[in-house]
Amino acid sequence: MEKREQMNVLWFDELHRSDVNLVGGKSSSLGEMTSAMKIPVPYGFATTTHAYRQFMAETGLNDQINKLLAEINDYGLMTIFGMTIAYGRMTVFGTMSRK
Repeated sequence: MEKREQMNVLWFDELHRSDVNLVGGKSSSLGEMTSAMKIPVPYGFATTTHAYRQFMAETGLNDQINKLLAEINDYGLMTIFGMTIAYGRMTVFGTMSRK
C-alpha cells in the first residue's frame, strides 16, 4: 500500500488539520470539517504537495521557473507581472505522466 506522503490525491474524509504539509491549509481544513467536525462539505479531494512537486519535476517547470526568478533582480515590476503570467501558462499547459 502506498504511503500517504507519496499519494497524489487524498479524499477530504481522509484528512485532518494536521495534514497541512500534505495538502495545504485550505484542503486540510476542509478535511477536518468533513472527518472530525461532521460539517457538511461537498464530497471532494485534495491534490497533494507530492503530486505538485512531481508535476514540477517531470515537466521541467522547476528549472524554467527558477530561471525566471533569477532574472527578477535585473528587471522591474512589469517583468515580474509578465513572469507570473508565464508561470501560470506553464503550469496550465504542462503535462504529467499517467502513473
